Amino acid sequence: MKQKAFIKKLISNPIIQTIFIYVSGGWIALELTDYIINKYGLNEKISDILPIILLIGLPVAIFLAWYFSREKEEGEEKVVDAAIDRKSQRIFNVLQKKSWFSIPGTGVLILLLVYAIRFVHRQVKIKWATEQVIPEMKYYLYELDYVTAFQLRQKAKKYISDDPAFIDLDSKITAIFTVMTDPEGADVYYKAYPDVEGEWILLGTTPFINIEMPTMTLYRWKFEKQGYEVVYAAAPSHMDTLFRTLHKTGIIHDGMVYVEGIYGETTRNFFSKEKHGFFIDRYEVTNQQYKEFIDQGGYQNPEYWQNEFILNNDTLTFEGAMIHFKDATVRPGPATWEAGDYPEGRADHPVGGISSYEAAAYAVYAGKSLPTHWHWRSAAGLQIEQYKHFVGSNLIPLSNMGGLGPEPVGSNAGISCFGANDMAGNVKEWCWNKSPMGRIILGGAWNDVSYMSTNWSQLSAFDRSLRNGFRCAVYPDRDSIPEHAFLPVELQTQRDYNFEEPVSETEFQFYKKQFLYDKTDLNSRIEERDETPANWIIEKVSFDAAYEQERMIVYLFLPKESVPPFQTIIFFPGSYAQHMTSIFSDSRLINRSLDYIIKNGRAVMYPIYTGTYERKDGSCNPSPPYQSHQFTECQVKWVKDFSRSIDYLET
Repeated sequence: MKQKAFIKKLISNPIIQTIFIYVSGGWIALELTDYIINKYGLNEKISDILPIILLIGLPVAIFLAWYFSREKEEGEEKVVDAAIDRKSQRIFNVLQKKSWFSIPGTGVLILLLVYAIRFVHRQVKIKWATEQVIPEMKYYLYELDYVTAFQLRQKAKKYISDDPAFIDLDSKITAIFTVMTDPEGADVYYKAYPDVEGEWILLGTTPFINIEMPTMTLYRWKFEKQGYEVVYAAAPSHMDTLFRTLHKTGIIHDGMVYVEGIYGETTRNFFSKEKHGFFIDRYEVTNQQYKEFIDQGGYQNPEYWQNEFILNNDTLTFEGAMIHFKDATVRPGPATWEAGDYPEGRADHPVGGISSYEAAAYAVYAGKSLPTHWHWRSAAGLQIEQYKHFVGSNLIPLSNMGGLGPEPVGSNAGISCFGANDMAGNVKEWCWNKSPMGRIILGGAWNDVSYMSTNWSQLSAFDRSLRNGFRCAVYPDRDSIPEHAFLPVELQTQRDYNFEEPVSETEFQFYKKQFLYDKTDLNSRIEERDETPANWIIEKVSFDAAYEQERMIVYLFLPKESVPPFQTIIFFPGSYAQHMTSIFSDSRLINRSLDYIIKNGRAVMYPIYTGTYERKDGSCNPSPPYQSHQFTECQVKWVKDFSRSIDYLET
């Protein structure tokens, strides 16, 4: 009974109550602080300052509790309650007299309490991060949702930053990114590339050095600075550095965007004065703009037509060439027009049905040039490998490819990395350079397959397909541009095996023997097994290769929703495998190439062929001559690797 009475007195003591409430409130405060920091991206140092505030506040709270309890004791009228309060007060007085509850003792007690709150809170968070967050990060990584994985990473980083599993995931989720402008001091906004209608998020003012962002994610960027033109861009977070030059208002040609250079100049030597920056039209030339050229006598003035007219190896006069440049009513103009005018309601549509000669003549009239293929591809971002990777997944869905016809310029939200619209689809765009067939034309049209947005193409310079359009460029210093940018392009033709003459049976048997090997014991073992992905299990298996005492590696993707034995597909990658260090370096590769197979109940084997991924040792050059012995040896080993993989499946 005495023990219960003591506990009751202890619980009813205002000092004890205050400490209990303070500890509970401190815990809640820590949780709320973590939530607010994660939600609004505040400085994480706030969570380190809070315990100090709690430390300072605890003795104040205890003093106030003691003071008000004493006031209450003096003001109460009921004897029993007063007696209980006086007993509580005596307990406190006794504690005061004890040496261990002196001022130093009180300070130690307060420190211990605050430390205990902080320690327990941190241990709970470590457990949460290890057991919940890491598996979720793995899941979203495999699902290619780098943004969600990065958000989880941000929450867990302060608790398990030295955890090996976290460090490994972090390297696959996080990109270190730098943003710079010339001049500095520009406000930078960004948002996810597909989020066309989303709000711009203010990142801050340039420069930003080594900021952390979700990797493999394409963003839209906007740069603003008082007195300067607004600059729009598209760039992926793993590009390392995003640099843009700002131009004072009125300097940029109307309706044009600035491109930082040609070739690799767009991604290096950012502040160099030796770069060949240029301007290119934001939009394709429209019917309305081209109508002005016609109305100003463009088809009658030979000064605009500076290219030599060559048709079927014959050189035509100006008058002889103009016969070929008529509309549907035999009046001068694009093939898609009638009576010297464009179709009603099509003023803002890209002009189509024009030849390379007509496009070049308009450019001269406008005081501009047709872009060389180097300038066009640089403006489209196709010289930037990190950006080019996103064309199919991000740009094409927001462009007019696979459509029913040309659409008004700028009506599609897809922009290039330098802010130009419709560089994928809508109409194909003539370039300056000659080619074996005539002239280079790039970008693809509305009814082309998506890969034509990045592929080379050529047409007769007289071709007037309704799919042919163009945009113009302006070179601030034409004479400084390397002359080879303007030279003809010799497009390589692919080897057509339909026209190859088969070898004799004797020769074939001789070639076939190169791929034979002794079927020795595999000595296989499962190196790793990962059940994290939602739809499959990944096994990393190694076994003896068929040559040179090497170890072969394969990855098996086993469906979770099916029952073995599985039908198995063996995957053979493209040349990208010779450049990458792991099949998981780009998780998109797995999801695009394999997921539909596994989800349909089949297993996939992904062999690591010699010279690729983890087995990349330089023995197989990424682009060897097809006639070289080295390339032949690589092909033989690849076939043996493939056959050895079948040997493993047979076990």
